[in-house]
Amino acid sequence: MIHKSELVTREEGMPVQAVSQADSFLATIQQAASDASVDMDKMERLYGMYKDVKANEARMAYNTAMAACQEEMPRIERTHKNKQTDSLYAKIDDIIRQCKPIWTKHGFSVSVYPADGAPDGFVRAGCDVSHAGGDTRTFFYDNPIDDKGIAGKVNKTQTHGRASGFAYAERYLISMVFCLEIGFSGQDDDGNSAEKEIKRITDEQALEIDAMITDNDLDREKFMRWVKQAIWVDAIEDIPADWYAATVKTIAEVAKARAKA
Repeated sequence: MIHKSELVTREEGMPVQAVSQADSFLATIQQAASDASVDMDKMERLYGMYKDVKANEARMAYNTAMAACQEEMPRIERTHKNKQTDSLYAKIDDIIRQCKPIWTKHGFSVSVYPADGAPDGFVRAGCDVSHAGGDTRTFFYDNPIDDKGIAGKVNKTQTHGRASGFAYAERYLISMVFCLEIGFSGQDDDGNSAEKEIKRITDEQALEIDAMITDNDLDREKFMRWVKQAIWVDAIEDIPADWYAATVKTIAEVAKARAKA
């Protein structure tokens, strides 16, 4: 039996395309099919075994290619500013422009589309990631319709809000599938970006932010949604130290706006 990892050569060292285990299995089945005495039930069982082997090879090829693909993925810088939240973010266009040549190089194709089943007030993005080896995997992400600011005030039309929410979902999906690193523009200037990336706010600063949310009667869920969309972290204590001042400023501005309302 010849495996993919084996290199078979002709005369003068010319390479021959290796035959996978599944293809070798299929050749055996095809040979048996030419024998009229072979039991058809047995043939069906053999074909079922072939499909299982073929699917396993496709899964292995997908996993191997994904590991190599993720290793090559660049760090995506946040270079665009959200004027409403005074925060930097990476556009989905930037992610696709930098990453698509890499995932296609490794045999992947990506299709992101609006999917059914989103809860009320949310949009759902589906993402099919297919590999040339034959395996396809589907991922989903639900994101709130982005038609309100952190204070809960409507600031977009429903159409704009749904489009914005879908763009967030698409960005999260692709970032999670390929395990992308989303950094802050300028962190590499002094060559110490690794140290800056792992530096978080202190426990005291996290408690201060938490207290400000409570004291100003802010919607904690909406605040954490902003944190995730603007800073890409899931917990207050994970907020980067560089974002402490901007976070406190945002809370203060929201509290001020609520007081005037």
